[in-house]
Amino acid sequence: MRRSRQRATHSLETIKALSAKGNLTVNGRSLRWIRNHLDRFDGMQVVQRVVSSIQPEHFQKSDELEAIPGQWADIYRYVKTGDEELDGEDGWYVKAFIDDSQALRLSIMSANWEGYIH
Repeated sequence: MRRSRQRATHSLETIKALSAKGNLTVNGRSLRWIRNHLDRFDGMQVVQRVVSSIQPEHFQKSDELEAIPGQWADIYRYVKTGDEELDGEDGWYVKAFIDDSQALRLSIMSANWEGYIH
């Protein structure tokens, strides 16, 4: 059973800083979702723009990852960049964690429009 917390595991400031520096990994499902639904081939830049738009009030919860026991990911919902075409109707759903196993790096597990499955 997945465990959840109601407080962020990772500093939003650090998440944004790592993304801005390009120290991030975005999973293939998210990049394919962006390509297929938005007809965009610059998925990394789209994700960086979305991450830079996250505000503390977008935080929903932290979940322990089933694929990586002991690793917690923060979930942000209804994130809007201010670009209606990019944001869709309800904004973005983002699941991210900071991987410090080697060098500090942001890992994006999910990035898609709110309510859409990728």
